[in-house]
Amino acid sequence: FNSKEATDYLSRVEPFFKSEWEHNGRVLAIYDMTGTARVSYESVSTTVGALSVFSVVNQDLAKEVSQSKFMSSYKEEGYWGDKNNYYDQNWAWLGTMLYSKGLLLPN
Repeated sequence: FNSKEATDYLSRVEPFFKSEWEHNGRVLAIYDMTGTARVSYESVSTTVGALSVFSVVNQDLAKEVSQSKFMSSYKEEGYWGDKNNYYDQNWAWLGTMLYSKGLLLPN
């Protein structure tokens, strides 16, 4: 809701996602509390989390992630990646809708 606390938090976590994106071209599915990757694969739900952070504090990276990971991989049938992964599909729809300003939130 555009609160200062929310923006401050997103600004604090953004460097981690930015570093992962710039060094690896992706955000992996699972990290531990020290920021060490615990798996070597991506997840739509985790990547859309980074997109959500970038949408607020780094519009250039938001555009890059959106085009690279979401717009290019969207299937005309209405899904991303594994169409049977209900969790990922929900996060992808919500995150891309938020990024595209399709989700109207009160100011």
